[in-house]
Amino acid sequence: MDLNIGQMEQFSKVQIDCLEMMLGLIAYDKEEAAKGNITATNTKLVEAFIDTQKKALQAFIDLLEKHKPALQAIQEEARKKAETERKEKERAHKIKEDIKKAIKEEGSLFACSEPATIEVEEPAEEPLLGEYDIEENDCDDDDET
Repeated sequence: MDLNIGQMEQFSKVQIDCLEMMLGLIAYDKEEAAKGNITATNTKLVEAFIDTQKKALQAFIDLLEKHKPALQAIQEEARKKAETERKEKERAHKIKEDIKKAIKEEGSLFACSEPATIEVEEPAEEPLLGEYDIEENDCDDDDET
C-alpha cells in the first residue's frame, strides 16, 4: 500500500486553494455586475459545486488525520526495511570487491599465480544387469551342438 501522506495533504490544500480562487472569481463577477460593467452571471451551480467539493475535501482531510499516525508508522517501517536491504546489498558488494582485491594482491593469502582448477571424478560406467543383457559366453552355447 503506497500512501504518500505528504502528497495527499498537498493535494487537498491545492484543491481548497483553487476552490477559494473560484469563489474569488464569483465575487469579482458580482462586483463588476454591481458596477454595471457586465451582466451578472448565474453562479448558483458553481457555488453549489464549490460547497460540495469543500465538504468532500474536509471529509477526506478528517479521514487522513484519523489514520495519519498508523500510516506514518507503516511508512517508517517500510523505510527502515528498504534501508536495511540497501545496507545489506552494499555490504555484500563490498565483500565481493574485497575478495577480488585479495585474490589479485601479491602477498595475500588468497593470491593465486595460476587459476585454481577443480578436478571432478566422474563415476565409472557400470554394465547394465537387466534380464535382457547378453553376456559374451551366451552365444558360444549354440555352437556346441
